[in-house]
Amino acid sequence: PTSQDILAYLKSKNVPETHAYGMIANIDAESAFNQDAAEFPDTQKGGIGLFQHTGSRRKALEQFVPDWESNWKKQIDFALGEPESNKYLNTPFKTTEHASKWFTIHWERPSNAASEAQQRLNFLPETNKTPVVPPVFKENKSTTSNFSLMSSAYASEIGSKPINELTDAEIM
Repeated sequence: PTSQDILAYLKSKNVPETHAYGMIANIDAESAFNQDAAEFPDTQKGGIGLFQHTGSRRKALEQFVPDWESNWKKQIDFALGEPESNKYLNTPFKTTEHASKWFTIHWERPSNAASEAQQRLNFLPETNKTPVVPPVFKENKSTTSNFSLMSSAYASEIGSKPINELTDAEIM
């Protein structure tokens, strides 16, 4: 699947766009959208699928999606049903960066989570690296100045810290 296929599918499951892009950045980093990705092919070790599930999560995925190599939608359904996904989907994120960082640290849980979370921000499309702006700006003739005010207000909320220096409390 492409990132757009996954985005459309996540939206059809009522996943907010900010959250969807956080997941997509991680899918890109984990498997490059290769639904049949296997860390160690022809073995029962390592990660598999879009999210590179390992260990007990891998076994559960294989039981839930026996045809995981060819069924990317069911892999996503499985991921959305995992306990961490409920917390993720119920956390209001202001940016896709925050969503991606949270997903890396709390859902994917790599051994070097903080640095991985920062690196995975590179997988986000540039157009989605901004605060979520309400649609009302489409109707306003002075969009640029209002967006600047919105950005300034947002910046004052979190300060001028780079994303990699924000704490989990600041992200959530």
